[in-house]
Amino acid sequence: MPWQGFGPMPTARGRPTLPMRASGIRPRRSDDLLRLAGYLLTTALFANLNALVDVFLHPEIPYLDQEHLVVGGISGLAFALLFGLQGIYARRLRRSMDRVAALESFLPICSYCKKIRLSNPDGTRQDSWRPIESYFSKHAVTKLSHGICPECVTLHHPEVPPEAFMDRSPG
Repeated sequence: MPWQGFGPMPTARGRPTLPMRASGIRPRRSDDLLRLAGYLLTTALFANLNALVDVFLHPEIPYLDQEHLVVGGISGLAFALLFGLQGIYARRLRRSMDRVAALESFLPICSYCKKIRLSNPDGTRQDSWRPIESYFSKHAVTKLSHGICPECVTLHHPEVPPEAFMDRSPG
């Protein structure tokens, strides 16, 4: 059965996944390339920092001195490793935050009476169930108006013609 857009998206491994970004926007490839270029330039600058300082403070020492190459190579590798680990951590943190945002966007609603469950942040009292109208009047800018669709008119009120329940809202 194909995914219908409700809840987590199924995967081939059977574990549900959520969209990468809560907003649904995937970074463009050019953003990734700019980030990689900045990473490489920063690593190169850090690897050459010892030699660049010596150019100004000790001009008699050649730029490609053996000490500069060893110190630059070790410091460049250490910087690349630490900067790469920080990037991996930042990516994992961003994914976790997107997942939390996506999970928090689910609204628990009763299948029968359509009341919304509001959990208490302190956890000392039991969760309360409120009518959907009161939830949206408090949490949304949109005002709700009651009506009845043509299918429900014919199902619940077969004696009344559907035209009697047509929307008469101003506008």
